Amino acid sequence: MWELPKYFKNNFSDVSLGFLKFVFSQSEKKLNELVKAGEDITKKAHTILGISVTIFTLSLGGLFGFELKDPFIQVFLISISSIAFVSIALLIKPLLSYGAHLLGSDPSDLFKEELIANFTTDLSKEKNLYMNESVNYQGRINYNRKMNLERTKYVDLSMYLLVGSPFIGGLLSLFVSRCL
Repeated sequence: MWELPKYFKNNFSDVSLGFLKFVFSQSEKKLNELVKAGEDITKKAHTILGISVTIFTLSLGGLFGFELKDPFIQVFLISISSIAFVSIALLIKPLLSYGAHLLGSDPSDLFKEELIANFTTDLSKEKNLYMNESVNYQGRINYNRKMNLERTKYVDLSMYLLVGSPFIGGLLSLFVSRCL
């Protein structure tokens, strides 16, 4: 977990309320941006999933629905359906593992005596609240950034496989048909 730099801990009284409000505002914007990016990743994954399922279904339907004697077409359809299946499998993790840390804090996290008890003035209490909430937001930002990067890897790999499937299927079909 991220910790406040020593300078700010040691010189808390010198840090202005305006600066803390600015940091909090930027933290809030960054977290909101990462939450939106996570939602976009989920939408992209759902779109790719729909395309993958369609391709998988159509390729299996073509393979088993017709009497195909040409090994080129058989290998092509098997390749396409296999790649679509792998694409679907790759999307399971990004779609099922999304747990974003959102904006705001529960009141139960804010109504804590230790947040204001050791501070003597209203200004220092307010500064401490902004500082603590900014630190909390940094933890959420780190978590969301990590989750978004991990989920993006799977979604992008799934998309690249799907886009490349006709080429991969064609190459495999050519190779197999030349060997027969």
